Amino acid sequence: MTHRSALRPKSQSKKDFIPRIARGDIIFCLGYSEPNAGSDLASLQTRATEKGDNYIINGQKIWCSYAHYADYCWLGAITDPEAPKHRNMSMFVVDMKNPGITVRPLINVIGCHSFNEVFFDDVLTPKESLIGVKENGWFQLAMALDFERSGVQTAAANRLILDHMIKYAKNNKRNGRLISEDPIMRNLMAEMAIEIEVARMLCYRIAWIYSKGGHSNYESSEAMIFGSELLRRISDAGMRVLGQYGQLEFGSHRAIGTAEMCRSYLAALSIGVGGGTNEIQRNIIAMRGLGLPRK
Repeated sequence: MTHRSALRPKSQSKKDFIPRIARGDIIFCLGYSEPNAGSDLASLQTRATEKGDNYIINGQKIWCSYAHYADYCWLGAITDPEAPKHRNMSMFVVDMKNPGITVRPLINVIGCHSFNEVFFDDVLTPKESLIGVKENGWFQLAMALDFERSGVQTAAANRLILDHMIKYAKNNKRNGRLISEDPIMRNLMAEMAIEIEVARMLCYRIAWIYSKGGHSNYESSEAMIFGSELLRRISDAGMRVLGQYGQLEFGSHRAIGTAEMCRSYLAALSIGVGGGTNEIQRNIIAMRGLGLPRK
């Protein structure tokens, strides 16, 4: 049973939220993207206006994963509309049960409800919901994105997909022999195994940087690009290994397992968009990793 508590003073935020997040007691959604602010998040328009001991939040967010389950929203909002971009934003933790919040589903290509539009209409939230320094939100958001882009979950997901492929190939025949004996399929799965290890090492490098007190930036972008594009390649490889069975959707009595290959193949289309598109990541690598000029 998910439980909630009132927001505590800022000094208690980490002690309050992080243990409950780690235990799975509470769920957060991200309030970043807006209809007219995606890759250029500095153009967001959601406002948080001070009023007494509270902020009043108005605006709209989009592509909010699991907002329909979330207890809180990690929200970026403009607190000084007169200040220049990157100096006008603050970050808040907003209780999703507050009056004035409306969540509308966005059904994805797999037919699943994971994304949402979230509307904030005169949402009253206490000043204690401001996280960190006011108008320093862009830097907090950017650092949070670097964590998100590290991609360790993608490397793990790729390994799981490969394990499903290997199991199927060892136990099923095509043209009279086991798929695992087909040299083309064997080489394909071996290539995927190599690339998965590369993705894992990129993620370990990021963990090492943080363990030394550093902060990954372009390194996270490298991991995100490689991991997301690998997911597309491995999903394509899985469809080749499973053949026509790979096209069967969840619910079909002939589907392999829970039709994870079909769902992975369709979901892979969107990987490399969330957290910043791969085009944005390449710009980060070029400028911050290679020292190339801004285009």
